[in-house]
Amino acid sequence: MAESHRARADGLGFCCGKWIWNVPSALNMQSKLQNSSFYWPIRLVPSERRAALAAVYEWCSSLDDIVDGQGRADGKAATLFAWRQWLAAPDSDPPHERDLARKFAATFDEFGVARADAEKLLDGFTQDLAGDVRAPATADLIRYCQRVAGAPGRMCLTVLGWHAPDAGEFADAAGVAVQLTNILRDIEEDALRDRLYIPREALDAAGIDASDPKSAISHPNFDRAWLAVALLANAHFLLAESLLPKDRRKQIRPALAMLAIYRALHAGLRKRGWRRNAPRFRLAHWKYAAITARALCFGTIR
Repeated sequence: MAESHRARADGLGFCCGKWIWNVPSALNMQSKLQNSSFYWPIRLVPSERRAALAAVYEWCSSLDDIVDGQGRADGKAATLFAWRQWLAAPDSDPPHERDLARKFAATFDEFGVARADAEKLLDGFTQDLAGDVRAPATADLIRYCQRVAGAPGRMCLTVLGWHAPDAGEFADAAGVAVQLTNILRDIEEDALRDRLYIPREALDAAGIDASDPKSAISHPNFDRAWLAVALLANAHFLLAESLLPKDRRKQIRPALAMLAIYRALHAGLRKRGWRRNAPRFRLAHWKYAAITARALCFGTIR
């Protein structure tokens, strides 16, 4: 699911510790990154790591575009497979976007990003193409979220310098929380693509047939299933917070800012609740800046 929050650069400057810059001119990134909620947290990173994080984001986003873009499923699957082959030999020609592939490959040697994490992301997107995550069991949904959101998180934490085993546990918990929040927000968009990421157990408990996603989300009891996912996401936000050592907060404040943005998004969705045909929920631009500044200064996700 494409991450598409709009975060407009409006001349705001942040100043804290060694990170000092002016928002409009500091980075020259693709417009998609500038329009994502990753745009603000990435500004917290010292320049030597900033480009690597941008490369990770842009590579992951390019795969997302393949899966959700136009074209036949078999052609998309072939492209994902070609990227998998490229990961085994990054010096070879990539399927496309040679410059992006070069920048992403540099993160392997320069920062120790694990190719296995990139492969996990490919596993998750392959599941999407195969339709393997329609009304999955809760355990399977969590595993899927760890692949499509936890794996990119692991790569980002590696770039930020957190290599310990507990980094993976934190990334997985945070990734599940983030992706479940995406799911809560994007229910109707996903249904139009014939996707339904609500756990089978929650649908069964609400008496909802999952065979047709568009009909399922129109069921009068769908709010119960939606709430079950919201509670599961909240549990993983709390788990991620419990897994974060205090001595790592300063090091990974950009990741904490991203998580804080999603926690605020989750809180807003919970407050509104499930509403059919409601406008897409967004945080105000000033909230992105305020949340990012708080995470930068205090290393908190609340």
